[in-house]
Amino acid sequence: MKTPFRAAFRRAAISVVVAFGALTATVVTATPAAAVGPCGSSYSHIGHYAVNSGSQGTGAYIDVYWSSSAQRNCAVLNGTGKTYGSGARKGILIWANGYYDRYDQDDRDYKYYAGPVYTPSGINMSGRCINVEGIVEFPNGEIAAGHRYNVHCG
Repeated sequence: MKTPFRAAFRRAAISVVVAFGALTATVVTATPAAAVGPCGSSYSHIGHYAVNSGSQGTGAYIDVYWSSSAQRNCAVLNGTGKTYGSGARKGILIWANGYYDRYDQDDRDYKYYAGPVYTPSGINMSGRCINVEGIVEFPNGEIAAGHRYNVHCG
């Protein structure tokens, strides 16, 4: 069952961003994949963003994918370092810019990753920007949040 975490996420994100500068970005160019990725065979990897804590380091990565045949984006939050295998909160949220009431999210206690989540069907994402938000909990209970707005504007 999906439950909105936007309000809680925003409170956590604001405090984490203000306190730690929570997100750094590294963009990775898409390369042909030999294996099917987490979103399906038609999706190519187009973005890779770290979710950082000032005191705990990198806790997760937001990976973004694009399918030209489906005209949709997909995102996955992958735990790393101290959060990989920890069984604590991991959450990912995606929506098309301008469609704030139509989003997909996955937010639970997971060991390794949250998602995949997809931009809504029926919205051609070709030429439209996406917004992604991620949240991860470290074993000590600290929360790190990160976001990217108006990215991957097909």
